[in-house]
Amino acid sequence: MDFYEFSAGCHILVTIPPSLLRALDGEITNFHRCSHLIFDDADDTFAAHSADVKRIVDLYRDSHAQSAAEADEGEASSRLSQVVVAANFWTPAVKQFVGAYMMVGNDVQGPTIAIANLLEAALYGRVRHDAVVVEDKPERKLQKLL
Repeated sequence: MDFYEFSAGCHILVTIPPSLLRALDGEITNFHRCSHLIFDDADDTFAAHSADVKRIVDLYRDSHAQSAAEADEGEASSRLSQVVVAANFWTPAVKQFVGAYMMVGNDVQGPTIAIANLLEAALYGRVRHDAVVVEDKPERKLQKLL
């Protein structure tokens, strides 16, 4: 897609944070009609581009706040704005992003955080892990633990 096709608009834009910022800074695109901001492979993306991601989310929020202020009340309330984060692992960078941009107090803004891997879900939920090494007679050790 060349610049002229892109400037006419698109339904889905797939890019990496530095390229998106160049497009936003160069006024090639904006967030005025963007209703979903999706970060895929967030564990890697947030670690590699944390400053860019922070700036993108701030620009996205500012754009939606400005649009809401300019629109009448009925139009502003019907405008969808959603941030979606998909990651393979629950990393410190993902935790920091969720804490900074998706939490209000102890509650998540939005419907849910879905984690398919049980160990990653346990890490998110801060479940205490106790490792027990069983070298011989595992049945006896298991009975003691229960």
